[in-house]
Amino acid sequence: MKTGRIQDGALRAAALGAALCAAAAGAGCPERIGGKCDNSLDCSSERTRLCDISQPGGYCLIPGCEAGGSVCPHEASCVAFRDTAESFCLRACERDAQCRDGYVCCVPEADAGIAILPLPDGGVPANGDPGYCIAADPDTGARPTGCAP
Repeated sequence: MKTGRIQDGALRAAALGAALCAAAAGAGCPERIGGKCDNSLDCSSERTRLCDISQPGGYCLIPGCEAGGSVCPHEASCVAFRDTAESFCLRACERDAQCRDGYVCCVPEADAGIAILPLPDGGVPANGDPGYCIAADPDTGARPTGCAP
């Protein structure tokens, strides 16, 4: 049963890779909020995170967070968009260097219709970061409208 051993070995290698990835505290791990993805399984093997393939390179996120409700992971903030009445856990940041290549840190302007929601205790995200990572204009690298410079 050579094929069974190969399959078993491949499964053990995949499990070891997942364990090493978790031990590395998310460094380069596919389950990190804001990480690259091709499909939702790249974001979470438990399907608790989704891949937004409309973003360049894909973007791992958690939909449906709310102020004082579900708490986003430590690397993320709950961001609400007034125009669509949707909210998502997105990669938190304070400066562009905290975002992956091709993305910038967006600190929402007061009238942009975007809000970073407070945590259940009314405080700011645990990481203290005031912005979230979003795709820059692919031609100019500029921030999207509604993001402070």
